[in-house]
Amino acid sequence: MPVAEKAPLTTDVTIKVPRSLLGEIRKRYGKRVRLVEPDAEKSISIYESAWFKRVSAELTPGRALRAYRENRGLSRAEVAARLGPAARKTHVADMEAGRRGISKDMAKKLAAILNAPVARFL
Repeated sequence: MPVAEKAPLTTDVTIKVPRSLLGEIRKRYGKRVRLVEPDAEKSISIYESAWFKRVSAELTPGRALRAYRENRGLSRAEVAARLGPAARKTHVADMEAGRRGISKDMAKKLAAILNAPVARFL
């Protein structure tokens, strides 16, 4: 899911990389890459991070719908067509904008279409 956010420039990024890829990374980025062993005492799960908690609190069901839809490469019209003959792309747009609520039944349909948890749309 593409996200644009202003953030301070960071020079240290910690990621888990299979050792088989380290050679390729070093070729491309040279001495700017350094291998360090993770410090279990300082590491936290992304789900415990302040960033994740802030983003999750701001992610409304409508915004989640848009994010999942775009991530799957589907247009509003395509989602509406999969929802059934009564649905229109304006219905999907209204749900994304928060102008139209998402019922439990609709959340179940969206979850099946977008391969996402039902709770994400409630």
